[in-house]
Amino acid sequence: MARIFTCLVELDSGEVEATYAVDTYYPATYWQPAEGGEVEVLKILRDGKSVSLSAEDEVYVREMCEANVGDDLAEEAGDFGDYAYECHRERIGNDW
Repeated sequence: MARIFTCLVELDSGEVEATYAVDTYYPATYWQPAEGGEVEVLKILRDGKSVSLSAEDEVYVREMCEANVGDDLAEEAGDFGDYAYECHRERIGNDW
């Protein structure tokens, strides 16, 4: 299952918002090689409108998205942990 995130990237021509997907990473096992973890840039927007970039800028945007993957996945995991904790509190009926 791919997760979708956004990333703001500053270019020489101005700031763009990149939406990207990350495939679920499956580590290698004895029988199977590692799979997933690839980043795919889905769209690039400036001021809410789609823009086309030079090949060099597209590579830079992809690299910036790849650099943000760890932080985005950690934030998502933290948000899920907060949600699970709140659900647990509601189930046991403690309003601390």
